[in-house]
Amino acid sequence: MCIGGAHSGCGKTTLAEGLLAALKGRWGAIKYTRTAFYTGIVSDKETLLQEGKDTARLLMAGAVDVVWVQAPYLGLDDVLGMALCSFNDNFNDINGIIVEGNSPIEFMRSDLVVFVYGRDMARVKEHSQQAIAKASIVVTWDGSSKNGTLNGAFSGKKICTVYEKDNQEDWDECLNIIMGDITHKEINRMGCF
Repeated sequence: MCIGGAHSGCGKTTLAEGLLAALKGRWGAIKYTRTAFYTGIVSDKETLLQEGKDTARLLMAGAVDVVWVQAPYLGLDDVLGMALCSFNDNFNDINGIIVEGNSPIEFMRSDLVVFVYGRDMARVKEHSQQAIAKASIVVTWDGSSKNGTLNGAFSGKKICTVYEKDNQEDWDECLNIIMGDITHKEINRMGCF
C-alpha cells in the first residue's frame, strides 16, 4: 500500500506508524525522499535508527525492515525496483509493504493508496495530484473536508477525519477504515521491476 500526502509534515509517517502498530503479521516499509541529483538506497540499521528520522519511527512502530530510498523523480522507477527486490530477497514471508511518498505512487501498482491532507487544505504540493487521483481513502484533519474546500475532489473516495491529533478514537476509526480495505484486498506479491 502507498501513503501520499499534501506536503511534508501533513501526517504520512504518523499514519504509517499507526498502521504498522495495528496490522497483524510482518510488514515492511519504504520511505521515499526526493533529492535533486543523487540516488541511494539506505538499509543499514545504524542510519535508519538515528533519532528524529522517519525511518526510525517506522521501525519502532513495528516494521520488520525499512528501506530509505533517496532519488530524483527521474530514475525513481529503477531505484524503487531495487528497493522492492531487497524485500523479496530477504523477507519472503512479509504480508506487505507500506510505501511512504507521493512519487512512488506514480510508478507502482499499489493495492491501496491513502492520501493525507494537512490542516491547511489549500497547501498542496504540485506533485501531489497523481496521488490524490489514485487514492481510494483520504485522511483529513479538523473536519476540513466538510467545509467544501475541495469542491468534489473527494468524490468516490472514503474519507476519515482526525478532529484532534491526540484523539485516539479518531485515529482508531481511520486505521479501522484503512485496515478494512487492506483485509478485503488480495495482496499481490510485489515482483522486482
